[in-house]
Amino acid sequence: MDDKNAPLISVVMPVYNAERFVAQAIESVLAQTYRNLELILVDDCSTDHSLSILQYYAQKDTRIHVLANEQNSGVANTRNTGIQAANGTYIALLDSDDCWHETKLEKQISRMMSMNADISYCSVDMVDENNRKIKTFAVPEKTDYEEMLVRCYFICSTVVIEAALLKAHPFRTEYYHEDY
Repeated sequence: MDDKNAPLISVVMPVYNAERFVAQAIESVLAQTYRNLELILVDDCSTDHSLSILQYYAQKDTRIHVLANEQNSGVANTRNTGIQAANGTYIALLDSDDCWHETKLEKQISRMMSMNADISYCSVDMVDENNRKIKTFAVPEKTDYEEMLVRCYFICSTVVIEAALLKAHPFRTEYYHEDY
């Protein structure tokens, strides 16, 4: 898919006290082979140097936008803030301590467009702090509502979803596992 016809993807990353990992997460977005993206970083009143790291990256790349909550609001509200600020046709979610393979977005968007899908997710390798693989969380190719009542296969950092759908159905804030 050439860049002229590629839909804009908004990558939304909530950040809270993530100075140890957030640069690596940001770099994994910037390294994507899919280039038509914006990265919305939302700091949730971090008490470490996270916000200054986000601002550093925003100065280096005009596709990066930094928002900062006025008060600590939790991950669901912080994600929702980024989602509402998103300009893309699709929204991809990434936690500040996770990283993507460089072809993740390209493969997911291509597959979504070929199947006319509103949402996609993928398997994930769990790694330790030294980037050593611990295990693979493999997901089925398809799932449905009944299966989702039994088990959730959607890991936030693997999800790409049509923006209008996610904006109409934001993360619920009253649940402990708001992403479920």
